[in-house]
Amino acid sequence: LATCELEEIEVAVNDRGDGTYQVVWKSNKSGTFQSKISIGGENVKGSPVHIQLVSKTPELSKSDLFGPGLREAVAGKVNTFHICFVDLYGNHAIPGDEFQFGLAMLKDKEKLTQAVPHPFEGHWVRPEEAKTDRKLNVEGEIYELTYVATAAGSCELHIWCDPKDSG
Repeated sequence: LATCELEEIEVAVNDRGDGTYQVVWKSNKSGTFQSKISIGGENVKGSPVHIQLVSKTPELSKSDLFGPGLREAVAGKVNTFHICFVDLYGNHAIPGDEFQFGLAMLKDKEKLTQAVPHPFEGHWVRPEEAKTDRKLNVEGEIYELTYVATAAGSCELHIWCDPKDSG
């Protein structure tokens, strides 16, 4: 039997038939929650335990992009911005490995169909490690992107997050 302090979290326990069990947690809320796992009325070793639930399915239209690298960039210098992903319910989300990120810079009159992906680096950081002057009230990691503009002048910056590299 597995239970959680938050009743809204669905818990299913699957007996694998080999002496092991699989516990599956499902929720519309993310965060850290205390749970108990027992067999025959006795807590298993280590129970109660804290579990962290984080969505892997961001709602891209609700996610937040911020940072100085979105507004201006100096050619030849490293520029930075961040993405804070949230899910359909407004919970913090961290996309799975199937999400592919991309960035392109278009000069005047270039069309998006002509965009060539621009090199960038991206990685997950804790909010306190983010290179930003914005106060972040986020539980979990945010995605930090850095790029170097290669041409001076007015450009449009295009960023995408492609689920399952579907194009």
